Amino acid sequence: MKGLNYKISVIIFLAIAAQVFVGCSESDDNTPNNTTQVEASFAINDSDNLLVGQVITFTNTSTFEGSNINYTWSFGDESQTSSQENPTHIYEELGDYVVTLTASVDSMEDVFSEELILSLTSDIAGRNTLTEELAQLDDKIMICAHRGQHENAPENSLLSITNAINQGVRMVELDVRQTKDGELVLMHDATIDRTSNGSGEIDEMTLQELQQFNLFKDDGTITSEIIPSLREVLTLARGEIYIDIDIDNNKAPYTKVYQLVKQYGMLNQVMFYSSEFADINGLLQLDSNVYAMPIIRNDNDFNSYDNSSLSINIMHYNNTTFISELVSAGKQNGWYIFKNAYVNSDDSPTTDANGQINIVIDLEGDIIQTDYPTQVKNFLMNQNLN
Repeated sequence: MKGLNYKISVIIFLAIAAQVFVGCSESDDNTPNNTTQVEASFAINDSDNLLVGQVITFTNTSTFEGSNINYTWSFGDESQTSSQENPTHIYEELGDYVVTLTASVDSMEDVFSEELILSLTSDIAGRNTLTEELAQLDDKIMICAHRGQHENAPENSLLSITNAINQGVRMVELDVRQTKDGELVLMHDATIDRTSNGSGEIDEMTLQELQQFNLFKDDGTITSEIIPSLREVLTLARGEIYIDIDIDNNKAPYTKVYQLVKQYGMLNQVMFYSSEFADINGLLQLDSNVYAMPIIRNDNDFNSYDNSSLSINIMHYNNTTFISELVSAGKQNGWYIFKNAYVNSDDSPTTDANGQINIVIDLEGDIIQTDYPTQVKNFLMNQNLN
């Protein structure tokens, strides 16, 4: 009897187990299989060269499983959103914009974003490139106002640039440094102590902190001018005046300065000066068409550039190297000759009887950089050389 009961128990157990197994299998088969998946993405042709006013086409490359996909585009400006699959858009102002695409299928959605940099065109109506301007000198001499036209304005100020433009000076030399918050500003010194009514290191202060101070003129008179950002400078100078940006001694990362000048469409209006071969080489590796101006301080410097394959358009000579032999050799290389006259000097055109200008004239230099642009310009104009 016990054996019979045992067999019955085993049979009942196996039957129950079979039912449970079948039930589980049927339940698994009936569980909804949610295969809906979506991944948002898009592409833009030539995304490194997007221009203000240009029609930009966004190519939707999203992938999904399911049906009834919906798209929502935000272009990062004040325009309305778009629900088109492959929209177009025109940006009216230069700047950095974050474009966001949201793709949704049923209850699933995915978001993809990309930052776009919108630049101005380098084609400025009625404006020569620097190369074209130099080619048309026709034995005349261009003047570069050192730190701007600061005879009656603070150096490296917007007013010093405006004064140069109004007086017909064709180029200004400006010094660029980087702030604590990564902005680029004009300032020669590492501190603001000498040139403003504030104090402190440029790279330890934000742009907002720096612009609460006012700039001095050379005679110590306080003005309403404040430390300008490079963005403000490029806005003012575009189409009006050429610029020589001093990036020497690691004042600011040259790659960052280059990118901002490019965004303003002014690479053919601006040259970059450095005494360091590594900076000049780095700039030309970044863009072989950039105007990178080195200085030759001795025969070794001359030979380094003379024997290199670097594309040099303009060469800065100092008092030691500005001699007939090296100037003639530079001209044979196709270099335009850049030379200082009365820069950080105790002499002036008045006290020196224009002696430093005459030295440049005698060796047929092409550009004179000076702290006295008005006097130098007048002297050259009287000799039909400007």
